[in-house]
Amino acid sequence: MEDGTPAREYTSTHRLRCGNAMIELEIASPHPVRVVRLAVDGAAVPARQLQAFNAQSPGRGWFEGITSSCTSTRQALTLRVSTPTGPVALPLVFEGGRWVDTRGR
Repeated sequence: MEDGTPAREYTSTHRLRCGNAMIELEIASPHPVRVVRLAVDGAAVPARQLQAFNAQSPGRGWFEGITSSCTSTRQALTLRVSTPTGPVALPLVFEGGRWVDTRGR
């Protein structure tokens, strides 16, 4: 058995060809899970939009994976996060290469 401490941060990089778009994202985990870099077809999503998306993330959680549903013009990703109170799904939707804020829908 190891006697060291566990890693405090996990960062994963993902590239997804989804419909007609190439989506690149970097996710940092845990506490809270957040997207630290996001680009669609090479164009970075503005920081204020990343902040709005990351505001949905629970205070405590661990990144589990990504599911996707894609058409030629709409890309819908869901970041799956596990939390002490159960799983959380964070939707990330793009239409025509632009991020769509789905909060409150």
